[in-house]
Formats: sequence, structure tokens, C-alpha cells
Amino acid sequence: MAGARRLQLAGLALLGGVSALQMQMQVPEQQAPMIADDAPVVATSPSTASSSSSKKPLVETEALQDTIKADNLLARAKDLYDIAKLGEEEYNHPTRVIGSDGHLGTLEYIYFELAKLGDYYKIWNQTFPAVSGNVFESRLVIGNDVPKSASPMALTPPTKDKEPVYGDLIFVENNGCDASDYPSKVKGNIAFIRRGTCAFGAKSEQAGKAGAIAAVVYNYETETVHGTLGTPSPDHIATFGLGGDDAKPILEKLGKGKSVDAIAYIDAVVNTIETTNILAQTIEGDPDNCVMLGGHSDSVAEGPGINDDGSGSLSLLEIATQLTKFSVNNCVRFAWWAGEEEGLLGSDYYVDVLPEEENQKIRLFMDYDMLGSPNYAYQVYNATNAVNPTGSEELRDLYVDWYKAHDLAYTFIPFDGRSDYDAFIRNGIPGGDNDFALNDDARLRCTYAAREHQIQLRRQDVERLEQHIRDLQAENDNLTGRLAEHQRQADTADERLATPTTTSSLGLQTDEAEAPAAGGGEIASQVIHLSLSAGGGRDFVGSTSGLFLANLLQSHSQSSEAPSHTVGQYPSSTSRHHGRTGSLVPTSGATSLPPRSMTVEILDAYSSHDRLCYPFLSPKALDRALDVVYDVGNPEKGNPIDSFLVDMTLAIGTAQVYKLNWNGFWDSEVHYTRAMTRLGDVLSRGGITALQALLLICQYRMGTTSHDTSTSVWHLIGVAARTCFELGLHKGSTYTVPLSRPGNEADVEGRHEDVEIKRRCFWSVVSMDRIASLILGRPLAIQLEDIDVDLPPFDVPGSPVPLSNSLSTASFRTPEWHLGTAIFVQIVRYRMICGKILNVLHRSANIARDPVTYEDSRNALAEELQSWREGTNNLPLIAPEAPLTSPASRSSFRSAEWYNLLYHNGILMLFRPSPTLCDATGNSIVLQHMFDSSQEAIKLYANLHRSRKINYSWVTLHSIFIAGLSYIYALRNHLQHMQSRNPANANTPRATLRTTPTISQVVNDTRACSKVLVAVSERWAMARNCSEVFDRLSDAVVADIVEAQTGNGSSSNEPAYNNQPTGETEHLSQAMEMSLNDAMYGQGPGQNFVNMTVDETLRDCFGDLQNICYDQYHSDAIAQLSQDWLFGMGETPSRYF
Repeated sequence: MAGARRLQLAGLALLGGVSALQMQMQVPEQQAPMIADDAPVVATSPSTASSSSSKKPLVETEALQDTIKADNLLARAKDLYDIAKLGEEEYNHPTRVIGSDGHLGTLEYIYFELAKLGDYYKIWNQTFPAVSGNVFESRLVIGNDVPKSASPMALTPPTKDKEPVYGDLIFVENNGCDASDYPSKVKGNIAFIRRGTCAFGAKSEQAGKAGAIAAVVYNYETETVHGTLGTPSPDHIATFGLGGDDAKPILEKLGKGKSVDAIAYIDAVVNTIETTNILAQTIEGDPDNCVMLGGHSDSVAEGPGINDDGSGSLSLLEIATQLTKFSVNNCVRFAWWAGEEEGLLGSDYYVDVLPEEENQKIRLFMDYDMLGSPNYAYQVYNATNAVNPTGSEELRDLYVDWYKAHDLAYTFIPFDGRSDYDAFIRNGIPGGDNDFALNDDARLRCTYAAREHQIQLRRQDVERLEQHIRDLQAENDNLTGRLAEHQRQADTADERLATPTTTSSLGLQTDEAEAPAAGGGEIASQVIHLSLSAGGGRDFVGSTSGLFLANLLQSHSQSSEAPSHTVGQYPSSTSRHHGRTGSLVPTSGATSLPPRSMTVEILDAYSSHDRLCYPFLSPKALDRALDVVYDVGNPEKGNPIDSFLVDMTLAIGTAQVYKLNWNGFWDSEVHYTRAMTRLGDVLSRGGITALQALLLICQYRMGTTSHDTSTSVWHLIGVAARTCFELGLHKGSTYTVPLSRPGNEADVEGRHEDVEIKRRCFWSVVSMDRIASLILGRPLAIQLEDIDVDLPPFDVPGSPVPLSNSLSTASFRTPEWHLGTAIFVQIVRYRMICGKILNVLHRSANIARDPVTYEDSRNALAEELQSWREGTNNLPLIAPEAPLTSPASRSSFRSAEWYNLLYHNGILMLFRPSPTLCDATGNSIVLQHMFDSSQEAIKLYANLHRSRKINYSWVTLHSIFIAGLSYIYALRNHLQHMQSRNPANANTPRATLRTTPTISQVVNDTRACSKVLVAVSERWAMARNCSEVFDRLSDAVVADIVEAQTGNGSSSNEPAYNNQPTGETEHLSQAMEMSLNDAMYGQGPGQNFVNMTVDETLRDCFGDLQNICYDQYHSDAIAQLSQDWLFGMGETPSRYF
């Protein structure tokens, strides 16, 4: 510890430098700034200090150093590591590389820590363009070997089509820096280039120009080659670095004229992004004499960068914090640079755009880079005035004096421009740096694991591999079954395929029932395909289809003689949704749980987020189950209910808590699969226990992102709804608490809690029913007319409750319990309003009512929705600027933005086209509602995504897609009606917006929607089509608005027609009365449609819109909106099928 403490103080030798910078600074005329040798510390003249600063002591070197504590630095380092974990989802390990969530979190952390210091500093950001790259996967095979030292270069492009390329290794003469170095035979092969003389990017570029398909840059020393290709070039090719030991035998073979073949594969992206420098300057102090300190906020992609340069960033932050205790005479400016690892981008940009006048105000720059290495050595950059701006040598001597004063041995290292001080000394500003990162005597260096040994797999790659495994397993099961069938007697074949005679009430086969021989996943797939397609209708997959048996509650207790399983493995899941078989899960993983500390962390996250929305489990029951399961030690031997409860909550929590630092192979599917082996035992108990089991499965499937699950969720919710009716949970009399017997008064509280758990189970089913039915456009299982039970009661606490407290784990009737109940009730009320909207506007009624009646109903629902929105002000929500330090602060259900989002989604449900009202094209008020709410919804989704509070589920995917489609639909109608001015149709109502949005506004809105769609849809291989369709439509509408605002369209922003409410009847009749000939050509007689790009794109995308995410959900909302769009163009959808 003494060594670690000394390292921290040595790391703050720069602090000694900082405080030693308390010196008079004088700039002789026509000379570079100089530092006086005998200067006392940070003082120019007393007159420069403001009167307010006199309340604090003038900064003094020893006093400032004494305020810097190792514990504070260590705490900040831990914070920074937690932030680096935000990059795990994209990079598979913690990182703070620019463009990652880890770097964005670092910038937020720095900015808000500075903001907490009050008005001591002026804080500002500086945004600049930078190049960001990510290698998802790479592999280099040379001959029959996979060299361990092979490493892809940073900012390398992928191999062609992101597929492996094959060719011979061709030796390149003279380091490959000139076109003449490359022989003609390198074309179509892989260039083998020695490092040195020129940059790696130049070598890759020359090799690409010569026709090479990939390049390998080898080292003449033992170490591997790590580097970057730098600024992207269209001639860059996929490039690896290779260590000298691996290169030596290859060179020997090539030198003897032998052929060496190779396979290169890189899957990577290189993008130009915008990133940010953060700067803070003291309000006090002479602004014409500034001491500047800087470090970089980013890391390399391969690691979290807590040393390089988290140590510098957090040291700067701690210095800035402690400096507020003092007054200063000269201004002090702090900087956190971005893009240092990509080539000193942030500091270069800052100095390059700095006016000469401001340049002269910076007296010196002190770089803080790598102060926390475990292999530290005290090193000082040997800056001299002879070759650097005058003042650099004096700064070097300040560091040296500090080391000498503390009896620390130090060494000089070359001052060669390898860090952020480079831009300053190149522009005449003196600078200096310490380095603690490498002890030469120890022969150690900080290294990061090569990416090829930590292959980064994207979700789509994992899903593709898992699907391939499932297909192979299904084929294997099928072949095994066919072989068994062939070997058996003909009279037993039908018996094997017959329905078991003994089944549970939910279709679960008993132990006596024999499992089907064919692959269950294939059966489920065929049931879905045939049920949805054979009858020509694709909206429903009814329970009679057999999907419920084949896909949802499949056999979990199969015969031990089944040929496809071995002892110790899981029973095979027949569902293609979670079709993992026993062979895919290691036996050790199947019978073990995560460490208890990790389990507690996951369950805390579950309770702070997932249980807040569906609080149907008692916290005491969950705690008891956790104790029982971990006391037994093996989930296979424990009580089935306790094991099921723990595994399902772990599965739900793990599916949502992707930010935790996982060690091992525990994931949501492992827990879910194991829980399913207990489902038969749990459901056999019946009552509330069985209902809670169904709710846990529904909650998992609604929140998981692993597989398409929404159709099965709808069936499960239907079973849960009927279970509620069987148990009488829809009746108020069920919730009467029985009188206690004499002597049992102490148990009254427990009975009250049991009653409330029943009530929450029922309302959780009601809430889930609304979500699934709305997404799928299907009837509700539980109608409000059938409900005779109050919402859960709650009281508003009389005294304030800390907002960071977990509300869902609180004991019964505590203030936190009441606040958690308030959130649940508010969510349920919103779902009930949505159910009313579905029944009133989105169901085809047998008896058509007058459009005015529907409009009155819609207005009443809008008022009810507004009243609900006002009620959210009373909820215990956490401010958006609050740090994400607790699980509660990460939950969207504690965020005001989420409730605003629900409101705008509700407005869209009210005003988008429906079977009863289709007046958006003729009613400007309706069109404005659609545009405003879709725009707000997009912004709110983008904010939740940036703040990492978005819920990655198919519900979110559907909602953001509907919001984006509504936005384009509203904007398309506005542009069409503003440009279509046919006097013959002057009396036809044409809805328009109040103002035409600007081009930049439309670009920003559609781009924000697209980003969220990509982020959410990439979690399903079959759902990515929706982001592609939206991108095509948004590109088209941008083209239309550009055309409209650059002179080809009407320039007026004012509507030209009166707003008149129109019903759907007249609108549809006009469209459907068109002759087929008119429909085929897109326009009816007498109409004056403007040929819009977005309309043409809709025609191209119409089939995709009707089939979008086909195997996940088929949404009436998407179908209705796109079909109404076609009607508005004077076309019928039939031509597109």
C-alpha cells in the first residue's frame, strides 16, 4: 500500500507542478512566454484578484497537494470503470473509446462533476469531427497456423463483403511505402509488408492501389504490431499486424521461393462521428495569463483505459474540485480531450482553431497522461528550450525539483510529441508531461488483449449461429425420429404420434407421455406457418392451431428413453422461440447458479425496474426462495416452486440488466430453460401460484430480446386471463379479508398482504392484455365491463422519501410501498385508457355510427388521457440529470420522459387512421396532432436511448416504428396538400400543418428515429427489415421536402383550405368506387396529385409494411396506416398483393 500511495502522490507530481505554477508570468515583447525562475506560485499581481476571491486563501503548492487524497482518486477510478462497462454491449468488454456508450458516459460524468462545483468555473464543450472504428471479429490463418500475435489495425476496413478472402502471401520490398515496391503478382493476393519508414495507413493504401485483397504488416522485433491506419482512404484494405516471432518462419519460406497461402477475415466498420472536448476555466484570475492542464477522456477500444488516460482525467477532475477551496491570481483552464487514441484529434483541433490572440494568453500547457500504471516508473519528458517553445525547460525543471525534494529517483524520456502536448509545442506554447506508465527495469508494459482472442460477436451473428444450431438440431431430431419410426413396427407408429392420454390441464405431458421424435422447433415453425398462411389470413394464430401445445407449454418431462438426450442434459425444448437443447448448455452451467452476490445484484435490478411495472410477487417470497435455493446449493434438488421463482426472476433481470459485468456463461436463456423444466410442477399447484408462473413467463417474453415471442405471449395472457376468471379475481368479493380467529390477530397483516398480491396479479394481467392486444390488433381478453374490483389502494406519504430508495422491495404498507403502488396504478390506468381507445376506435363494429359520434368519443378519450398525464406529476420520479448510480435511477418507470412518451403514444392511437375514423387527410387539427405527437415520441425515445433507460422489447420496437411512420405520413399529407392546388377540387378538405418544418428539422427527426430503430431492431434478426423500410421512407420524404422548399413546390406555410371533419365512410367509399383501371394507374379522374418521392417509395415498400416482422407480430396499426396512405393516393391495396 505504501507503494500505491507513493504512486498516487507521484501521479500528482504534476499537482506539484500545478501548484508550482503559482508563479508570476511575464511576456516580454516579441518573445514567447517565459516563466521566471524565482517565481512564487500562481500569482501575477494582487490587483488581478477579485474581491470575492479574498474570502479564500491564495492557492499554495503544499496546501493544494494536501487536499488530494488517494481514496478520492480511487473512488473516481471505480466510477470510471463502471462507466466503461456501458461499452460492453457493443464491444463485449468495458471500453471508453470514442463513439461508445462508455465514452459518452465519461463525458457526462466529467461535465456534471464540474457543474456541481457551482460558479467557480466557466464550462463549455467543443464538438469536432473524428473517425471511429470497431472490429467486430477477425481471423488470420497463414498456412495451417493461426498466429497468436496477429491483430487487426485500428480503423481498418473489413475484408470484401465482410467475408474471408483467400490468396498467397506476397513479399513486398523496401517497406512498401512506394508503388514501385509492389510486384504485379500482389494483385488478388495478400501483401506481406515490413513495418517502418512510413505510416501503416500509407502501406495499406499502397497495397490497395496495387490490387491486394488484404495486407499483413510484420514486425522485425518480437512484439506484435499495434497501430492505426489513420484517416480513412478509399484505397485502404483490411490490414493486420504480426509479431516478429510469427513472421520469422514465413520469411524463411518466402525467401526459399516457397508458396505460403493465407486466409484473412475482418468484420469492421469505420465511421466519421462527432465527439466532444470539455473545457473549464476559473472565473477568477487574470484571463490574459492562463495555466492550462489537460488529459484525454477516451480509451483504446480494447480496454477500459483506467490508466490511459482515466488516471489523468480523474486526477484533473480531483484537482479542479480541490482548487475551488482557493483563490487564484492567474486563470486556470482544464481540458479533457477526445480522440487522443485516434491520433491526438481533440487537442489538435483545439489548438488549430484557437485564434492567435487566445494562443498568446496560454502561458504553458501541462499534460496529464497515464498516471496510474501498476508498473510505474518516475519519468520526466526531457523538454528543452533549444528545440521547444521557451518555458518548456523551466516546466521540466519544476517536475525535477519536486522529485528531488521527495527523494524519488527519476529518468528522462524523449519529448517526442506522442501525447496531447504536441499541438501546443508546435504552436509556440510551452508544455511538458510526466509519464508513470512503464518501468524499463521491470521489462513490463501495459498491454491489451488482442481482439482476435476476444472475438466480438454482434447479436445478429449470435442469432444466426443459434438459429443454425437449432436447425441442425431439428434436422438431427427429425432424422433420429425417422430412423426410429423405420425400425419400429407399423402398428406402433400411429401410437407414437398420438396425443397422450394423460395430460395436465394446460397441455403439459406427464412423465408417462412419450415425447415426439421429430424436432419440436420444426413442428412449431410449421404450425405457425400453416396456421397463419393456409387460410389466407395472417392476423390470428388461434389456440385451435396446436401452436399452444407445440410452442408455448411444450413437453418438459420427457421419457428417459428418448434417443435425442443423454443423462445430465436438459430436456429438449420444442419451441423455435427458445429452442435450445440440452447439448447446447454445459452440464455444469445447467446445475449451477451465479455467485450469490451477482444474483443479489440481478434481483436488485429486477426489483427496481421489472417488478415496479408488474408487482405480482411478494418481496418476502422472493427473498425466502433465494435463501432456500442457495442453502440447497443445487437448483435441481430444491423445491420446484422456489427454483422456478429464482430462475425466472434471474432470467427477467438478466435480460434487462445488460450493463452488469458478467463473468461466466450465465444468461437469461440458461435460467429460463432451467425454469421451464419446473413449470409442470409449478402449474400443478394451481391457484395464485400457477397464475404467478404464467405472469413471469409473459413478463420474460415481453421483455426479452433473444427471440420472436409476441404471438406466444398473446396466447399465454389469454390463459392467464381465464385463470383470473376461474379464481374469481375479477370480483370485488374475492378481496374481502376474512376475520381472524381468536389468538391469531398477528396474522391479519399477512392476510391483507396476500389479498393485495392477488389484486396486483389481476391488474398485471389486465395491463399485459392491453399491451399484447394493442400491438397485435386483437380483441381484449378482459373487458372493463367484466371487472368489479378496485385498483390497488395507496396513500401519499406525509414526509419526503429519498427518491433513490427501491420502491418495489419495501415492506407492506410502508411509505415506499405506497409510492411503488402509485407508480403501478398510474401505469395500469394508462393501459385501461388504451383499451378504451382500442374498443372505441380500432374495432370494426357491426353497426356503423355517425362520424361525429366517434369524434365526440375521441375527444372524451383525449381529455381522459390529458388528465392521466397531469396525474404523473405526483409520482416519485427521478430527475433526468441525476447520476445513474442506483438501479432505481436507471429504470424508465422512474423517468418523467417515459410517461410523456406514453401520453404521445396514446395521442397517436387516438388520431391515426382507424376503422372508425380516417380523417387525417381532411382535418388539419387531426393531422397536427399526429405530427406533433409523433415528433415528440421520436425525441423522447432518442433521449431514453441516450440515457440508457430505453426498454429493449418488441413493444418498444413497434411503438417507435409507428411513431416514425406517423411522422412521415403526416408530413407527406401536408406536402401533398400544400402543392396540390386544383381549383376544381377547392371544396375538398385538404389537411395541412400549421407550418412546414425545415429541412434540417426533418432530417434530425428522421435520423433520430432511425437510430433508435436500429438500436432496438438489431436485437432480432427478423425485425431489422423495419429499420430498412423506415430508412427508405424517410430518405424519400426528405427528398420531397427539399424539393418543396427549393422552389419547385409552394412556398406558403399557411393552409389554403378550411378544416372539415370527415368520417371514414365517405373516404373509403370514394377510394373503393374507383375502377380497377384507375387504381392500377394510381390516380382517379379529376384529381390533381403531385408526384411525390415518398409515395413512390411507399408503393415499393407496401408489401414489406404488410409483412413487417411477420413472425413476430402483424399489427393492424401498421396495416391500417399504410393502406389509408394508399387510399389517399387514389389507389387500392389489392394491386400490391
